[in-house]
Amino acid sequence: MASLLSLEEDLEIIGQACNGEEACSMTDSLLPDVVLMDVRMPICDGVTASGIIHAKHPTIKIIVLTTFDEEEYIMRALQKGASGYLLKDTPSEQVAAVIRSVKAGHTLLGPTITPKVLLHLMAPRTEPRVDYKSILTTREIDVLKLLGQGKSNREIANDLNITEGTVKNHITKIFNQVGVRDRTQAALWVFMSHADNHEDCFGLAPPTPLPYPGGFTLIVYLHGLGSSFLEPFIYPSRDSKVPIGLALTARYPGTIILSCSYRREGSFGNDLALADITQNIRQVCQQYPIKKIILFGESMGGMTVLNYGATAPGDIQAKLAGIVSIEGTGDLNMLYKETIPGIRVALEKVYGSPQQNPEVYINKSFNHNVHRLPPRVRVALISATKDRIVPPNLQLGIYAALKSNNNPAMILPFDSDHGFPTEPMMLQCFDFANQ
Repeated sequence: MASLLSLEEDLEIIGQACNGEEACSMTDSLLPDVVLMDVRMPICDGVTASGIIHAKHPTIKIIVLTTFDEEEYIMRALQKGASGYLLKDTPSEQVAAVIRSVKAGHTLLGPTITPKVLLHLMAPRTEPRVDYKSILTTREIDVLKLLGQGKSNREIANDLNITEGTVKNHITKIFNQVGVRDRTQAALWVFMSHADNHEDCFGLAPPTPLPYPGGFTLIVYLHGLGSSFLEPFIYPSRDSKVPIGLALTARYPGTIILSCSYRREGSFGNDLALADITQNIRQVCQQYPIKKIILFGESMGGMTVLNYGATAPGDIQAKLAGIVSIEGTGDLNMLYKETIPGIRVALEKVYGSPQQNPEVYINKSFNHNVHRLPPRVRVALISATKDRIVPPNLQLGIYAALKSNNNPAMILPFDSDHGFPTEPMMLQCFDFANQ
């Protein structure tokens, strides 16, 4: 494979390792753009090595290239930071294409891997799917909840009847585990859904400074299919070294970032997900004086922020100032017709097919509900011109619907397939939506 890839003009093989330990060491010294990683290797396996490399070098992309397609390997590798998973029978030209795409900021899976991931994400769970429980102790979770409420180390120590030094030790371990640098980046709030008592959590970047004159701006982030609500706090944007949440709080003082789980990886904005979003926003509004709200989402989240903005309760709509939608759709029927098969499967898991439930596909479409969006709300759309998952004509349809409703709107194309745009493009859209 190395010989074949070296024939590609834009790819350079700068090192080859025999095991995971060597891979980690060589990555430290060579600092490649992309690492191709096998799974089963002596001394240190590839999944463990991927986690070590991703923790030390989060901007270096990792693609697993192996003969093993068991779900356990796939999900562990992705959880450890891999951006791609391919089998070794993948033709070298396709491997090269995946390397280029992953380097550009995308996550790509082999054709036989994608269905396994989708089935894993859509499978019913007998226990609540709360990620932090697998990486933090009970005491660390208690500390994290209090951090999310904006409490100081002394207040946390008093609440938990422990010393401030112990609190500091817990916080250091939490940040190392979750992958953030300080308490201003993210904390987790745990809640029980009012809709069905489902236990879940959301990420919050508390505001600085506190208090802020005139009240805070609340940016509500909704992730894409298969992504994590920790995304805006942990993962850098394309062509950037900092997560978008950190970039936004740096650009707009007095901003709070709320990232909702909204029923995890594949809700497509169903009724339970929307109820949780409302509950999360109201909880933050009770904690902090919020003067305005901006909704922000990508792909599935880009679709959901639009429809939620149009159908949100009056107390939330009254504060809604803008929406930033990346690769969203306003027409679920068109999405079902034009997207890739894996997305159709995910939609059917939530809503059935358009033939089975035509009214649901209409009622959950923003273009159908656009008249309920206050015309003062400013909307910025980002459209990937080569997107096959959410084709760009779907964003053009949203733009037309917004103009018919007299909403200030802009659409910003970028020359790429499905994935996060650059940080400057996102900030340009926020400048528009935040006026």
